[in-house]
Amino acid sequence: MIEDLPHYSYDDYKLWEGDWELIRGIPYAMAPAASWWHQDFGGAFVEIFRQAIRKEELTCDCKVLYECDWIVNNDTVVRPDVMIVCDKIEGAHPTKPPVLILEILSPQSILKDRNTKFNLYQAYGVKYYLLANVER
Repeated sequence: MIEDLPHYSYDDYKLWEGDWELIRGIPYAMAPAASWWHQDFGGAFVEIFRQAIRKEELTCDCKVLYECDWIVNNDTVVRPDVMIVCDKIEGAHPTKPPVLILEILSPQSILKDRNTKFNLYQAYGVKYYLLANVER
């Protein structure tokens, strides 16, 4: 039962080795390193959006971040493939909701990305959530 599971915090998360996400106090192991086409697609997305921000000469603080932790709260830390954050980032990681998140689907992450993360992002005010299926 869910109530029988240990409940972890960001302080616990900071001590863990390897790649993890922490969602509502429950740790999720990240999938092994992404395929080259996953990385290529994510990199292209970052490049296109950075160019668009520069081209429009926006006066905001928007940043396009790749594989960066978003500290949602004390018991939730996620690492979207790509996110666009338009609030000032104080510290090493964003703590305010990104405007846009892109998750690149893989067989290991598809259920978490389509369900758990979709609900989480919606609950915390992420305006746009994109799912990309680039598996071959």
